[in-house]
Amino acid sequence: MVEQLKDFLHALAHALRNLLPIIIVVVAFQALLLREWPEGGLSMALGLLIVALGVALFLRGLELSIFPVGKRLANQFTKRGSMPLLMLFGFASVSPPSLPSPP
Repeated sequence: MVEQLKDFLHALAHALRNLLPIIIVVVAFQALLLREWPEGGLSMALGLLIVALGVALFLRGLELSIFPVGKRLANQFTKRGSMPLLMLFGFASVSPPSLPSPP
């Protein structure tokens, strides 16, 4: 359980680091160019924290569930030595999620 918590905190720190450039740009524009702070700054900060928590949970969920399954399937396909089957699996696993995405 402690290891899981460490992994989650690592993912949270990673998500916060990824959000940091966005925060810096927004704050810099607000402070230096517009010379005013946005209304509801506290709610924005809370929102960013919630986004970081959501991203960390999402990534942790992927690492615990989907990634191991995909890795196991890819290993099984490569053990069989069937490149066409591996390519078909790769195409089938990537294409459907991208279909509903706008161009």
